[in-house]
Amino acid sequence: MREAVVTLKRAQPADLYLLAFCYMNLSFIARDFGVLDDIVELELVDTAVWPPSLNWPALEIERSCSWLYALAGDAARAVGNFERLGRERALTSSRDGFWLATIADAMIVSNASSVPLAEATDQSEAVAIAEAFDWQARPEQRFALTLFARALAPRDPDRAARLIAVDERLGETGHSLANFDRRSVADRAFRIGIVHASNGRRAEAYESIAQAYAIWFEYGQRWQAVDAALEIVATGYDDGSFARYAKRESKAYPNSWLARRTDALEPTSPSSSSST
Repeated sequence: MREAVVTLKRAQPADLYLLAFCYMNLSFIARDFGVLDDIVELELVDTAVWPPSLNWPALEIERSCSWLYALAGDAARAVGNFERLGRERALTSSRDGFWLATIADAMIVSNASSVPLAEATDQSEAVAIAEAFDWQARPEQRFALTLFARALAPRDPDRAARLIAVDERLGETGHSLANFDRRSVADRAFRIGIVHASNGRRAEAYESIAQAYAIWFEYGQRWQAVDAALEIVATGYDDGSFARYAKRESKAYPNSWLARRTDALEPTSPSSSSST
């Protein structure tokens, strides 16, 4: 993907649309696999000059870059970027699923890092949008429903559970990515597991989060697998193997919230495990 971006940047005349979508996919790869070195390339993208028809890839590139900031240890910058993206989306487009995703991102990183949200970030409005939005009419935005439920869970577990119930009632429509990319299954399972955990349903939480962990581990998405492993430890269903995995793999992100959570774990024995 990097080679494709370099080639398209050199092309004359430039194909801005193709370049935008290549950059977006590069940002997804960098985010999902925690490639911090790609921050430099992604920061060079001047999405401000892109036409409104490219608002979606521009938004996703900045969301991915902000997650990379969080992984690199700059949670304040990540939260600030997510909040800015939310404000810009509300002004230039609408308070839709993509807007809700930026609010959810800010809430998740804030919860994980203790970086406070700005007063202008109206979480109550986000809750109202999540509950009233016509998710069935916009299936491509359904990911934001479970994402926001995950973000809301520490603050309002009952309402988060109701949002998950909405997603479940809608059925498989909107989850078409699951037909060819199991990582979307992992994303949804992890979010559902977090909501289960916030409501004290530890067994259901373990089952969902373990499903996400297995997929992320298989695909080599280390930081998400560490995130899942830490949540499994929190359920009390860990035999020590998930804690060991988290301690080993979080070393790749020493300044992140993952490393801080891992450092706080109790010492574990060095025995072998199927999760490693």
